[in-house]
Amino acid sequence: MKKEAVLLGVIVFLLSMQLCSALSIVPSMTTGKVTQRPVTVSLQILPSLPAVNIILPSNGTYLANISLSLDFLQTGVDNLSYNLDNGPNISITGRIRFNTSEGSHTLFLFASNVRGNSSAGVSFSVNLTKFFIIYENYKGANKGNSTQFYDFTYEQLQNISNMTLEDVRYGKIVWAVPINLTDSPSNTVDLDSDTNISFNHIYVDAGYLSNLNKDAIIYLYNLTLTNPVIMRNNVECSHSICSLISYSNGILIFNVTHFAQATFSAQETAPALISAPPKKGAPSVSVPSVPVTPAPPAAECIENWSCSQWSVCDSRGLQTRQCSDGNNCGTNKTIPLTRKVCYLPEMPKAIAYLLIVVFVILIIVVVSAVYSILAAARKRRWVQKFYSIMRMAHSYLDEGEVKHAFEQYARLRQHLGEGSSKISKEDFKKFHSKGIELYRELASR
Repeated sequence: MKKEAVLLGVIVFLLSMQLCSALSIVPSMTTGKVTQRPVTVSLQILPSLPAVNIILPSNGTYLANISLSLDFLQTGVDNLSYNLDNGPNISITGRIRFNTSEGSHTLFLFASNVRGNSSAGVSFSVNLTKFFIIYENYKGANKGNSTQFYDFTYEQLQNISNMTLEDVRYGKIVWAVPINLTDSPSNTVDLDSDTNISFNHIYVDAGYLSNLNKDAIIYLYNLTLTNPVIMRNNVECSHSICSLISYSNGILIFNVTHFAQATFSAQETAPALISAPPKKGAPSVSVPSVPVTPAPPAAECIENWSCSQWSVCDSRGLQTRQCSDGNNCGTNKTIPLTRKVCYLPEMPKAIAYLLIVVFVILIIVVVSAVYSILAAARKRRWVQKFYSIMRMAHSYLDEGEVKHAFEQYARLRQHLGEGSSKISKEDFKKFHSKGIELYRELASR
C-alpha cells in the first residue's frame, strides 16, 4: 500500500512539473515574483488512411473490349492511379473509360494521402464472340436512359433490373421485372430489328424476343391528344392488358402485361352523344341524343414490302435479309421476317469419306516413318555391338588369351541369334559369315 502511495505521488509530481513547463512559470529577474506568460500550442490532426472501392468493372465476362467503365468510391484520397495487367500506373482524378484486349485481365486501383496508401483490385475477362447484342438505335444522341448492355457482364445480362429502351423524341419502354437478355435461341439479340420506338408507336416482336414478353411500362412522348385512349393493333386495348398510369404535357404512360406481336399507340377518345337543349320559353321537350359525326379519318397507308434473298448461314447460326416498303408508310405493321435461325449445311458424304481416307493414309505414313526410324536405330545399335565383340575377341587373340577369345565368340553367337529379328536376311548372312571366320581363326590356335 505504501509503494502504491509513493508511486502515485511521483506521478502527481511529474504531471505538475509538466504543467509548469507548459505554462512557462519563471521567476522574475527583477522582483523575484513568479510570472506567467502564454505559449502557442500547435495541434496537427492527421487524416485517416485513404479508402477506395471498385464498382466497375465487375468480376465477370464482358462482351466488348472498347470503352469499358472504371468507376469507384473513394474517401480521403489525395492521389489516385490505376494499373491494368501490371502495366504502367496511370494517374486519374475520377471515373474513366478504357480499352483492352480479349482474354483475362486484372485491374488495380491505388489511392494515397499524407497518412498512407491503400488499393483495391478486380479480375475480369473479355470474350468478343460469346454473345452479340445489336442496339445501335438506342445509342447516340437520342438514347436517353436506354440500358447500355455492353457495360454489363454476361452474367449480369441474365438478370437486368429496370431494363430500358428509349428514344427521347418518341417514347420509352421500361420492363417492370428482371430480364434475362441471354435467354435466346441463338447467341445474338437484334433489338434494332425486333423493336421499334417511333412517333405514337411502340413495338416489340415477342416472337423473336420471347424473353421480353413481360410486364412493362410504356411512355409515348409529344402527343397532341386531349383525352387519349390506348390502342393495341389499332383496336382499343383491353383493360386486362393495358392500364393507364397518367397523361400530362403530351406524355402518355401506361402499363402492359405482355407484348406478344402487337403495336401499341394512342388516339383520341371518340366524342360522347349529346342532347339538344330546349328553346327559351318553350316547353321542355325530350330530344334523343344524337352522335356528332367525326371527320372521316385519313386514308391508311398500306405497306408494300419487298425483300432481298436470304443471306448464307453465318457463324452465329443466323440468316438475314433486307426489306423495304415501296409505299414508304413509315410503319412496320406487316413487315416480313428479316432474320431467322439456321444451321450450317452438313458436309457432303463423298468429301467426308475422302477426308477419312486421307486421314487414315496420313496416319499410316506417319506410323511407318516412325517404325523405320526406330528399326534403323535398333540395327545401328546391334551392328555397333557386333563389331565391339569382334574387336574384343581379336584383342584377346593378339594377347594369346584364347579362352577369353572363345568367351567373346560365345557372346557373338548369342548376339547373332538376337539379330535375326533386328536386321535383314542379307545382313544376317554377312555378319554370320564374319562369325564363322572368327571361329576358324580361333580353331587354328
